[in-house]
Amino acid sequence: MNASSGPEFSWAQVCARRLERHWLAAPSENGRPADIVRAMCGAHAQVITAAELSVGIRTSGPSLAEVRRALWDDATLVKAFGPRRTVHLLPADDLSLWTGALGAIPPAAAPSGGFLTAAQADEVVEAIAEGLGDGELSVDELGEAVIGRARGPGRVNL
Repeated sequence: MNASSGPEFSWAQVCARRLERHWLAAPSENGRPADIVRAMCGAHAQVITAAELSVGIRTSGPSLAEVRRALWDDATLVKAFGPRRTVHLLPADDLSLWTGALGAIPPAAAPSGGFLTAAQADEVVEAIAEGLGDGELSVDELGEAVIGRARGPGRVNL
């Protein structure tokens, strides 16, 4: 250990610590889903079953039911935009911490080079309502309907 730079760890030691801390080396015997998600810094939840499995493999016992209960009944977990600006499960008690921290990160530029103005956002919402006015649509059909209605001179650049 170099006194001026702090302790040194090998890559194997770093990996072993992470596996242990995230309950991948051995499942938690008594960790609650919110505690496990907290240690993981959020569980990726674009697909909710993937999040349930991600948390579930880290605990022993009836894990999937516990994760579902924590999310839908106990509200100790919440679905929110988390790290990497994707849907994650986060501990409800930590939501203000996450929103504050993630809110401090500058937003990435939209592909068009800018962001929607309030008027453009209203136009997109109106285009969605108009597109769905004719009945149910698939995601692809709705996308085409919105783009068809929202494009044009001085309109949203989608």
